[in-house]
Order: sequence, then structure tokens, then C-alpha cells
Amino acid sequence: MATLKVLIVDDELGIRMGIQRILRNFSVSYPFMNEDFEFESIEAETGEKAIEIIDSQEIDIILLDNKLPGIEGIEVLDYIKKKNYNALVMMITSYASLELAIKATQRGAYNFVPNHLLLRNCAPRWKHYKKAFPSKDDTENEF
Repeated sequence: MATLKVLIVDDELGIRMGIQRILRNFSVSYPFMNEDFEFESIEAETGEKAIEIIDSQEIDIILLDNKLPGIEGIEVLDYIKKKNYNALVMMITSYASLELAIKATQRGAYNFVPNHLLLRNCAPRWKHYKKAFPSKDDTENEF
């Protein structure tokens, strides 16, 4: 079983723990893929810590809150885009607005979800993210 690394960036411990609980025993499989995928979660409570982690290891998916102590999530998103890291970013925030959603997606976010909907809707969205990561060992199953 392959593993996708998920970086959870949120200053609220409850949000980080809730997402970790969801991902702990969750896996994704597709009939056209040779293997299932599970998720390894890593936590960061600030934008600065997120950047430190992103610079030090390959991350596949980033759940990124916008309102963080220090630099905001949108600035972390700009950093990821500037460095051209190959990670899917899902912006999460309690302070959702259409303006922020547009700004985030224009700057490279794959998705934007108000975090009161995140825990309820998180698992179904992983299947969509997985489609962006063909198996590293399976070159015959291109999308």
C-alpha cells in the first residue's frame, strides 16, 4: 500500500486532531490502480512551521488554514507556488469569503473549504485528490 503525506496546517489543535482521526484508518482504492493508498499526517500550527516542513520533506497534500499566527495561509500558498512544489493544497478557514476563495484558487489552491464543513466532507474529497497522484510504480495507468 502506498502512502501519501498530508500536512495539516491549522492553529486549532481540535481541527488537526479531527483530521488525523479521519485519516488514521482511511485508504483509497480504484479498480484501475494496482495498489491502495493510505495517508500519513504531519502537523504544523503556524505558517512558518509549515514552510519548514515543506522545505525539508516531500508533501503530497497540504490542508492549509488561512488565519494563522505569524504568516497567513495565503502567504504559505504563495511560497509553495514560488518554489514550484508539487503538492495539492486545500485551503481551509473559519473566515470563508468569496474573495479569499477566488484569491486562493487563482494562486494555486486545488480546493477551498470552510473548516466547519471540512470534517464532515473530508473523506469523500480524498478520492478526488488521489486521482492527481498516479502510482509511482505504475507507469501504465496514466490518466
